[in-house]
Amino acid sequence: MNCQKKLDELLLEIFNLEIDENMKDKSLFGEPFNMKARNFLILFLEIEERFNIKFSNQAIEKMDNVSYNGLVSEIEKARLSNNT
Repeated sequence: MNCQKKLDELLLEIFNLEIDENMKDKSLFGEPFNMKARNFLILFLEIEERFNIKFSNQAIEKMDNVSYNGLVSEIEKARLSNNT
């Protein structure tokens, strides 16, 4: 299953959140999401579990403007580094 589709399903299941194209570069902590830190932590842990990945400490430190597209990019990087 492709990364975006899997992330879409996860966001819909956990937060009842549907993402459209114009939302993909917006910060998850700002409008229109207004995600709380604890919900982001839940999302973060669910991503690691469902994608069977671990984000590196460097990746976590770089996540200063977290968006849908940013998460997709980091998931894909983590998948590649976890498979090598």
